[in-house]
Amino acid sequence: MLLNELEDTELKRLLHLLENPSDNAIFMSGIVVGIVDKTNILMSLKIVRITRDFPDMNALEQIAVEAFPPQEYVSPQDLLSYTESSDDCDFWGFYAGKDFIGYLHLIRYKNMVYVCFFAVGVSYRSCGYGSEILSRLKELYPAYQIVLDIEAADESAPNLAQRIRRRDFYRRNGYVPTGHYIAYWGMTFEILCSGGDFDLAVYKELVSNIRVEGISFRFFTK
Repeated sequence: MLLNELEDTELKRLLHLLENPSDNAIFMSGIVVGIVDKTNILMSLKIVRITRDFPDMNALEQIAVEAFPPQEYVSPQDLLSYTESSDDCDFWGFYAGKDFIGYLHLIRYKNMVYVCFFAVGVSYRSCGYGSEILSRLKELYPAYQIVLDIEAADESAPNLAQRIRRRDFYRRNGYVPTGHYIAYWGMTFEILCSGGDFDLAVYKELVSNIRVEGISFRFFTK
């Protein structure tokens, strides 16, 4: 792709790689000739499991605080405790070069993966990293349907524009509305999946196994 044809998000990401070259010298030859090999860019993320000895815990905490409002926030320490108590939880961290940029926390159940928490650091948003992480997620769990929920785009929501942008982001990355919604902690979320037939019964079984004090779930359609 010619440099002057780069989409805004790709250009921002390229500039970030230039400012933080680390082990990304592979991109330099592409820039000299005005061509960017997007395949190489997509190979730039490093994936690690987050455990108690994770070296960038402070950065993880900062991303979590920035990404979630107080009513949705769960501390990384609590996510670690939950992960350690279950064989069906995975806690992944993502690096661009030496920079910790985001994380995923998820639950596996039967043929389904439920994304509990997904966040990318503010400085790394609109650079294509979120899309890359979602792509890597499908590679990590090729035999699973991936399910997540997002704040419902209700007309009365004070951050409606943000909710619509988030929904559009997931749609662009292959996640489709299931027609189902889940409500908890006084909030309503729309359920999206990575394609195929959504099994509501399996999803209900999955979330019913989430052991969080004081939480109850309500399911409905619109």
